Amino acid sequence: MKKNKHTITVICIASLLLTLLVLFLVYPIIDKKNARADQTREEYTADIASSGKLLLNGYLGVLFRFKHVGNTGWILLPLLVWFFLTREKRERWQKALVFSWLCTMIFLSIKGYTNFRYQLSLFPLTIVMTLYLLSLFLVQKPKWLKSLCYSTFALIVIFNLVNYFPAYRTTWQLQISQTDPHYPYKLEEFLDSLDKNQLVLTVNQPFFYYHTQGKGLDYSCPTAVPFLIQANKKKGSRDEVFRLFKDYIGGSYVLINVMHRRFARAVMMEEFLGVECTEVMEDNGRQLLRVRPRKLEEEITRPPYRHINPPQSIRLLESGIFSMETKPVRESKKETPRDSLTVTCTGMAKGKKTQLLFGYEFSPRSISEPIPSDQYVTFIVRASFSHTLTPQGNSILLSDYVEEQPKGKWEQLKNGFTTHVWRTYVLSKKIRPGASHVNLVFSFTPRAVGQHFRVKDIKIIVSKKPL
Repeated sequence: MKKNKHTITVICIASLLLTLLVLFLVYPIIDKKNARADQTREEYTADIASSGKLLLNGYLGVLFRFKHVGNTGWILLPLLVWFFLTREKRERWQKALVFSWLCTMIFLSIKGYTNFRYQLSLFPLTIVMTLYLLSLFLVQKPKWLKSLCYSTFALIVIFNLVNYFPAYRTTWQLQISQTDPHYPYKLEEFLDSLDKNQLVLTVNQPFFYYHTQGKGLDYSCPTAVPFLIQANKKKGSRDEVFRLFKDYIGGSYVLINVMHRRFARAVMMEEFLGVECTEVMEDNGRQLLRVRPRKLEEEITRPPYRHINPPQSIRLLESGIFSMETKPVRESKKETPRDSLTVTCTGMAKGKKTQLLFGYEFSPRSISEPIPSDQYVTFIVRASFSHTLTPQGNSILLSDYVEEQPKGKWEQLKNGFTTHVWRTYVLSKKIRPGASHVNLVFSFTPRAVGQHFRVKDIKIIVSKKPL
């Protein structure tokens, strides 16, 4: 008898150790893969971007998605199968209880699968349901089996709380009160002034729903998923992103945090926000953007926008040795090659920073036109650079110089390059009255010989109203 008890104890301990081994070895490996995906894609659509992932991590996320403590759901699966196979022996209230829970789970899974926080709200109910079904299953079972099952279940729950606690904690930090010193009062006033049917796409902005009367659509809503999946690609079509926004969302505004502007380096989303949207206002770290009624390329063909043909670029500052060559380049196999200016570093500067500033200026040696005083100058370029080159020090600059200004005679706007893949950048500035110099400049700061910078589709536009 004692020998049997000893054997049972060893089996229980071995099973628990095996569970620990699976939890701490298998799950962290999968989580790390998701984390790497999050660096280039927005976290909520990274693991539902394919049909298989959409089924398991999306619609069945309560049971299978790790961020939804899916391992607890795995325990529930065999118990549900057992319950339905033995349903003849169950009371009517037991069947109603399980049926109600299933309906709730299915509804939240289908409607809230893009954001783990929605499905996570089922976690307390899932724990209770699992314990209840487990207790039914273990009726008249040996004591050692009961000990093993309950111990394993407790171990998994503890592991979830420890391993996924940072994810849970983020949900508690989203509250915002109107007494908060950083509350966006001006932004709230503007949002309340919008037409009540004007749809606003929101990104992690709970204050919008708590304190304004506006009509909003959260970016993790299933309606926005086709748009988000395309927008969160590193390479893609901005035309397709714009079309999906208009087709699936149909709004005119996007409300985001400034810190979320880059969406974890989601290139297409960043390009969409930077090119197809204009800033309405910024208030305490929150930014409201208006989506253009037409794509930028269509917008600039209409009056009152006047195009200036870019002349040959001039070198304004050179520290190091650089070569410049214009040749056809294609972004993808399907695209027709277009002329691109490639600038390559062929020699580093000694004892100082290697840098090349080149571009255009309103002067007889470059753009031989009068300076567009009190008008807007817009600089549009498509650029890429070596994948080994960091974005720091690589940007487009638009500046004007006014002699009479008491402070800061030069006034400059900058738009930094954010990715080595091809992306469109837009920079617009109202030229101050009395400006005597206006420069449109590329800043190229290589870190090693052989690093290059490419630019094409350069457009310079002058208008009396902002683009």
